[in-house]
Amino acid sequence: MRRIVKEDLGLKCYKFREVLLLSEVNKRRRYEKCLILGKRFTGGTHQSIVFSDEKILTVEMAYNRQNSRTLAPDQKSISSSINTIKRTQKLASVMVWGAITSEGRTPLVLIDKGVKINKEVYVESILENALKPWAGEHFKGAHWVFQQDSAPSHKAKMTSEWLKLNVPECISTEEWPTSSPDLNPMDFCIWSILESRICAKPHKNVKSLKSSLRRG
Repeated sequence: MRRIVKEDLGLKCYKFREVLLLSEVNKRRRYEKCLILGKRFTGGTHQSIVFSDEKILTVEMAYNRQNSRTLAPDQKSISSSINTIKRTQKLASVMVWGAITSEGRTPLVLIDKGVKINKEVYVESILENALKPWAGEHFKGAHWVFQQDSAPSHKAKMTSEWLKLNVPECISTEEWPTSSPDLNPMDFCIWSILESRICAKPHKNVKSLKSSLRRG
């Protein structure tokens, strides 16, 4: 079959690709907002942007479906403990907040189980207790820009008022293109690196996962 497909039909085998589903309206708005942001951050000023995001990490082992492989003469010779990823229906997990800029990163904020990130938790536990002291130490009075997505707690009036008083410049949720994970390095790069390192092996419980996150 492979010979027929390759030699007789001249065809190649391609994998399915996952792409973000965007409506025509979303595509147009995304394009327009990206043009505005592109003009706004020129001459290297984009390097002062602090990109932020939240991520749920589980206790299970992280692996690459394409590249994580086991070398063996045959399937029977592979121990099930080596190449078997055990899954459960209700995985223990932890919500993590983090931010990154061109020359540094904030400490990770671990949200306890059952705590919803509403406007009060977001402002007090994340912005006031984590972002503000880090930014003061990192930028030492220099200008910087804060970015966040359009989560409800981010768009709240309480959050907007805090940002006006404590952040030199902010990319508002109205300015940031929606459904654009490929624009935030936290989404398309940092989280996957952190997850592959922290979850290289499965954790027994959330306490173990949190300990690894604090060390990492």
